[in-house]
Amino acid sequence: MKVYFTCSPKKLYELREYYKKIRSALIQNGHEVVADWLPSGIDRHSPSGVRTKIDRKEFYKKIEENIKTCDILLVEGTIDSMSLGWQIAKALMYDKEVVFLQITQEDIPPIHPFVEGIMSPRIKYGQYSLENVEKIIRELVN
Repeated sequence: MKVYFTCSPKKLYELREYYKKIRSALIQNGHEVVADWLPSGIDRHSPSGVRTKIDRKEFYKKIEENIKTCDILLVEGTIDSMSLGWQIAKALMYDKEVVFLQITQEDIPPIHPFVEGIMSPRIKYGQYSLENVEKIIRELVN
């Protein structure tokens, strides 16, 4: 399957081990990661990383193209982001399956309030940890 993996850049560097585990689990399970931006994104968001100014219109055009070409949009939604909401809406508009993951935490409900209002049958929800992410990917990304 072609999977477009996305997450909020707000805590990209801080949560990098979680995101890298997701990416690794996708690849190990034989999925193609569309527009595999994560390694360079982590570098750019590191304390010593260099961020360049981007053309937002072009950036969102590329994201939309990635969503069009993928089979599944995998959203790591532990950190809220309006951009993630836009990407989910685009994926549903193009009749794509969405997998929404969040890190298991006591104070977070099983279905994140950020997307609870959508409640589409095309969205699968899951919580994960570093210890069980491979299992969750196998269960939800198929």
